[in-house]
Amino acid sequence: MTTVHLFPDEPHGPRPAWQVIDAAREMRLTGELTLMTTPMSRIYLRDGVVYFADKATDGGLGIRLVLEGVLTRAQLSNGTVLVNGAEHLGRLFERDATVDRDAVELAVEMFVDDVLTQVAEEPVEHWQIALYKRHPSGVDRWYPHVTRVLTRVVERAAPAAEAPVTPERAAVAPDATAPQPPLAAPLAAPAEPLVDEPVVEPV
Repeated sequence: MTTVHLFPDEPHGPRPAWQVIDAAREMRLTGELTLMTTPMSRIYLRDGVVYFADKATDGGLGIRLVLEGVLTRAQLSNGTVLVNGAEHLGRLFERDATVDRDAVELAVEMFVDDVLTQVAEEPVEHWQIALYKRHPSGVDRWYPHVTRVLTRVVERAAPAAEAPVTPERAAVAPDATAPQPPLAAPLAAPAEPLVDEPVVEPV
């Protein structure tokens, strides 16, 4: 487990679970927050957002969804990938297009709300944080990843101030309102060169 000081400026002691959860959210943590409640509670966060929560006594997510009536056993079988003996539901909706995604996600939200409301006021003195640890069911894959776009504001330089007009500059500066002389027409080139011919007198 990683040591993360959620309350670095406060003395250690028991405090309501909601304070611990909110501190992890404010720090935008990603991972598993384990609260030493009775029974033990686990809160899963990504970028400070709680996407799942359960208790040590809860069953697997797949069977809970079947008991909730939002999945059939056939859908669960089709959508489950077994990894090291664990049921991974991260690709549930891709593997079985008949699954009602809205119903499944709503059921998961209800599971999370039940855990959070039950432990909110329970005093906890000890907790553990496993950074970047995901829920083994892969439920975090159901939700889009948050992409932060950082923008940098570049201050544009102010245009250079024009030099003040001095009497010397005013004397040489052309007056735009004064009439300007017409432009001289270009000289036309002669059509043929002029040649002096000798004059022949009669004999």
